Amino acid sequence: MKTSVIITTYRRFDELDTIIRAWLVEPVLEVWVLDGSGKFRSGISDKRFLLFSMPKDFGTKMDYAMGLLAEGDMIILADDDVLPKPGLVEDLHRGMEKTGADIVGIHGRRFHGPDYRKDTNCFIANIIEEPIQVGFCGVLFMLSRNLLGFDIRGMETSWDDFWLCMKAWPGKIKYVIPTKNWSNLPAAFDSQSHFHDKNIRKIREQFYTKWYKQNYAPSRRVY
Repeated sequence: MKTSVIITTYRRFDELDTIIRAWLVEPVLEVWVLDGSGKFRSGISDKRFLLFSMPKDFGTKMDYAMGLLAEGDMIILADDDVLPKPGLVEDLHRGMEKTGADIVGIHGRRFHGPDYRKDTNCFIANIIEEPIQVGFCGVLFMLSRNLLGFDIRGMETSWDDFWLCMKAWPGKIKYVIPTKNWSNLPAAFDSQSHFHDKNIRKIREQFYTKWYKQNYAPSRRVY
């Protein structure tokens, strides 16, 4: 299947050309960068690469809207601090075929109850040996374009992955796929990242609890 890659950014520019070049080595149809700051300037000249300098930072919900304009059958939505390595796209496709999943990714959590901290288990692609079914995928994931096109009004960057997986498509099958063909860049853990923002974590946990109670608890769904 034809695959498009979409990356949103607004400040992490130092390694972005390196990330783009790494994606262009993969068997992908196109690589789009959506720059919410309008300030990024790339030195890459490749007909498969397209830079969108946005007039406003719409956050990561840009991914879901712009994905409908991409030509790929499958869409990879990737953070701007993840460096792909050769074989990643093939691993994602192979994992989707093996599991029958609707969404596959490199990071996710399995749900067991309404408390995000106490009732979820985290799984990361480079430390698992077999595909793990989860309730949501984040950081970098692949899905069919057929799963785009839902209403994204009100979506915030801090929980866009939960919105996709728990609110829009709670019944779809999601897996974390084992692969070592990627790495996090240091920017993933810098002082401005969501990882270190306690307020964002709190809001994220509240969103999780709300949609767990609405879409998971009634049917006792655990993923």
